Parts: sequence; structure tokens; C-alpha cells
Amino acid sequence: MTPQQLTTLKAAILAETNAEFVGYRTNGQNGLMAQWLNGTLSPAFYVKRTVLSRHEILTGTSDDGTIFAWAAGAYISRNQGERDAFREMFNDTGTVDPWLPTILAAFADIFSGAGGAGNRAHIQAMSRRPCTRAERIYAVGVGSKASPATAVFDGSVTDTNVGDALQLP
Repeated sequence: MTPQQLTTLKAAILAETNAEFVGYRTNGQNGLMAQWLNGTLSPAFYVKRTVLSRHEILTGTSDDGTIFAWAAGAYISRNQGERDAFREMFNDTGTVDPWLPTILAAFADIFSGAGGAGNRAHIQAMSRRPCTRAERIYAVGVGSKASPATAVFDGSVTDTNVGDALQLP
């Protein structure tokens, strides 16, 4: 973590009022504080995923219950150029950043019209995820399903991160 991130983490640790967490802090249990911070929020706070694979889109079920549709104008009856473009988007790595403007535009174009509405909704739902308490400290934005926040920090904090943050003046 950067020095600025550690400073922000320290402020969040000292400001936390959850009784369980306060007990960990009072007893100097850095590992348990890190474990708690890496837990999920309730209610969920959503962030934009920066990596989404074609496989996840095609086989996953979103937390809204959406799935990728093949028939009824959703994919199979798309024109060849649209199907080629969808495959090509994922060509080198098998993944995309679904929030890049060009990728957003490609999904909207490929799955345009009424037949593609379900796949557009599915891809949008798969393009967000609930974040952890630690990630929420740094996230910027609304954090709803309709308007996920941007995760400035993506990942887990460690007991070492907690200790380093608390050692700051």
C-alpha cells in the first residue's frame, strides 16, 4: 500500500465503531482487524469490475439472476459482424475492462435493439461486484447496482498493512 493509502486506512481503523472491530483494535489484533476489513458489506456496496471474461459473461449468473441468452435475437440471430466483434473484443486475453468507453459502446452496438436488451442487462450486471469493507474505504462514487463506484484500491489488506497504518504518526 502507498503511504497515502496507509494514512487513509489508519483514519478508517480509528473511526470504526463496530463493537467487534473495536475489540480487535483495543486488543491489538491486527490479523483479526484485517480479516474483518476484508469481509463484505451489508448492505452491499458495488464497485466497477475492471476485468470481465467472456467465459463469465457466457456462463455466469449475475446477482440479479440474469444469464446470457443465445436465442430469440439475443446472440445467434445477431449478424456475423456483431458476433465476430463480440469474439474479437476478448481475443488476446479473454477479458475486457467493461467500463472503458469503447467497450461500453461495443456492447451497446453488438446487442442493440429489443433482442439484445437481456444480454445488455446481463453484461451490465456482471460488470459490477460487491466490495469489501477495506475496498469501500477507498471507493469513489455512489456504489449502487445502477451506479457502481470506482474501486481505487482493489484487493485485500493484510495484518502487516494494518500494523503499518497504525504505526503512522
